Amino acid sequence: MAIAVTVAFSQNEHVYNDRVLTQIHLFVYKIAHDNKDEVFEGNFPSRAPMKTPTIGFDGQCLYLYCQFGELTLELLDNGTTIYSTAVQANADEVALPCMPGTYELRLCDGRYVYTCEIDIK
Repeated sequence: MAIAVTVAFSQNEHVYNDRVLTQIHLFVYKIAHDNKDEVFEGNFPSRAPMKTPTIGFDGQCLYLYCQFGELTLELLDNGTTIYSTAVQANADEVALPCMPGTYELRLCDGRYVYTCEIDIK
């Protein structure tokens, strides 16, 4: 399996549902399949870079703004998965476990892996 990388990352604060959130633009890794028999219907895939998704974070909850299909959410510490859960399609808010510290957050939808570093309070 090969991996193609698109990178974008920045943070700033904004208000969402009366909460001040850190707005995070995620790193995006495309999971490339080695299936050479895959047939593209319609136009060939775009060669333009994709717009990276943005999530909100308040120190304990993630705000996904209903922009993802079904996902697997993982928290990693030094490359080891210490928490994993399924996230329903079009979820707006996801509560994280009470595990203060800095972790790598990964959201995987089977086609892309979205990742960033978060600090749970």
